[in-house]
Amino acid sequence: QMYGRFRDRVTERVAAIISHHNLSGTAGLVSERGRIGRTSTSRSYANALMGHKIVVVAQRDQWEDHLRLYESLAGGAMVMSDPITHP
Repeated sequence: QMYGRFRDRVTERVAAIISHHNLSGTAGLVSERGRIGRTSTSRSYANALMGHKIVVVAQRDQWEDHLRLYESLAGGAMVMSDPITHP
């Protein structure tokens, strides 16, 4: 595997919390992944950002400071993010 599994583990844990506490929420992808998701806009992604009150951003190992953090902040939610160690 090219990258560590930190983001995968965060997604799994958030999904477990949502399920255990019977919360409404989304854990995982809400739009296309890969090049398509990075080079085009997505109505489903924008709707998810605007519709959630809490957003958890787990950045990929050695690839930090990406736009998801700033997009989440702009959406108005409380954003929880891991520390940026490689700006």
